[in-house]
Amino acid sequence: MRDLLKHLWHDEIGSSQSTEMALVTGVTVGAMIMSMHSFGDAISTRFTQVQMQDDSQQIQEKKLRLEARKRKQSQEERLEELRQRRQEQLERHQEKSKADAEDDRESFASE
Repeated sequence: MRDLLKHLWHDEIGSSQSTEMALVTGVTVGAMIMSMHSFGDAISTRFTQVQMQDDSQQIQEKKLRLEARKRKQSQEERLEELRQRRQEQLERHQEKSKADAEDDRESFASE
């Protein structure tokens, strides 16, 4: 390549051609550098968008898990409340049965 440029430079017509080739090469290299920079920016922007989407998906998943935990906890609390009510009803029923049994004993004893 250098030999070709030297040969063209020493030739009268070749000097204009070598200057033209140098300009075209310079413009081409400059365009490639600028396009590579733009391409790098585009890739960086896309990776940032993907990361943001991934982050928002993770946040959404965390919210869903938290809501599920709250629902489960609320269901467990309601279940525990129902168990307590059932236990209280059972205790009242047992007390009433005992009281009825004592009344029956007293009524049989008095007859």
